[in-house]
Amino acid sequence: MEKVNDKTDFFKYVDSFAKDDGVGSLLIKGEMSSVIPAVTIAIPTYKRPEFINCAINSALAQENFDNYEVIVVDNDPERGTETEKIVCAIDNPKLRYYKNAGNLGMFGNMNRCIKLARTQWIAYLHDDDILSPEFLNRIFGVLRRFDKICMLCSRHNMVVYDGKDYKDAPKALYHKFEGGFCKMRLKDFSHYYPVRSTGCVFQREKAISLGGFNSDFYPTSDYVFSAIYSYNYRCYDYNCYLYNYRIGLNESANPETYKKTFLNDYYLQLAIEKKYGRGSSFITKTVEANTLRNRVRLNIYGITSLDFANEIITGTVKKIHIIYNDAVMICGRGRKILCFIISKLLLGVK
Repeated sequence: MEKVNDKTDFFKYVDSFAKDDGVGSLLIKGEMSSVIPAVTIAIPTYKRPEFINCAINSALAQENFDNYEVIVVDNDPERGTETEKIVCAIDNPKLRYYKNAGNLGMFGNMNRCIKLARTQWIAYLHDDDILSPEFLNRIFGVLRRFDKICMLCSRHNMVVYDGKDYKDAPKALYHKFEGGFCKMRLKDFSHYYPVRSTGCVFQREKAISLGGFNSDFYPTSDYVFSAIYSYNYRCYDYNCYLYNYRIGLNESANPETYKKTFLNDYYLQLAIEKKYGRGSSFITKTVEANTLRNRVRLNIYGITSLDFANEIITGTVKKIHIIYNDAVMICGRGRKILCFIISKLLLGVK
């Protein structure tokens, strides 16, 4: 895997499914129904028995929507594990449980979920997150009305682990305007992360056509995938809080992993600006300013030094770049809130 840098072509097609063609997946529990439902809730997992039961039960507890299946794809090939015992003890005809013959890595396993799903639509659920009982009912209430949508991403309540227990993170501004949706653009990804893989429903065939999740961009392969998907297809941010997202106990929260995330985000955002023909030194400095602005997020993971970011901070970022970056952020959020309000009032998207 080559290191991501300013020469990386994030938009080049790569068939990431082919990387793991030689590794099989064994069906451990459940049967393949002859009737293909509308959507698959896919739960990729690896050695997370402490949370997997809650995740699966939240997926199986969907209310007012029954046309779905749940697949759990275990990246741990060892048999008889605690995870296997927990999953096999759940008696529900909607559930299928697979074990990969070898560890495919985080994003290889997410690609395997896509291949094992049979449905038009797929929704990921991280093995430590929890879906609202109304998740599918609310999502498909929108999709049935607006059939041109190819990806619909709900919003999340953040839960932070402080070493002892979980607590709710501060509510986002968008809570005050709940309801409505807003089209996601590639340029949105150049300043912030508008979507997470959990709580997001997308079309299987379109994901396959894009090559899936490219593990060369680890640990931000899902971020890159979502950006590319929104560039090629109609994607919308749905201002409805339909899942709980945990921070603090997964690989993404590892400080060393997050440092890579920090750097990868910078290079992707730079590439997006260049794709719009905005490759000037001013824009480069503005992306650097955005990188520095995000240093607040690092405190969550115990990262207090930015020494590792010296390779991308090429000099003193002047205040004008920070002001410009903040202005773009304010305009972007203003646009999103306006779209939420208009679509809620005029189109009845609730």
